[in-house]
Amino acid sequence: MKTLFALAITAFVSLPAFADHNGPYQRYPYYSTSVNCSELKQAVAEAGGLIIYSSRSIYDAYVSSSYYCPTGEQAQAAYVPAADGNCLLKKCVYRDHGR
Repeated sequence: MKTLFALAITAFVSLPAFADHNGPYQRYPYYSTSVNCSELKQAVAEAGGLIIYSSRSIYDAYVSSSYYCPTGEQAQAAYVPAADGNCLLKKCVYRDHGR
């Protein structure tokens, strides 16, 4: 029983090291209006993709390139509010196949 308990504790403590299921996206809120545009662009470039909140309940995923978009989507220019005005980033949208 002690061995089983020790194994369970070890697995539980190790879990955060294997819990990155979000791919390139970070796991904590990033509020666009609290930083300037250059900081947002740098953070997206370094992470590949970020979930960015523009308010407490409005958010979207922004990426550095189409490489970070799910299959069937591509990166497209999008504005997000920043501390120093609107900031041009990229977000994933469905590809238009001429329909």
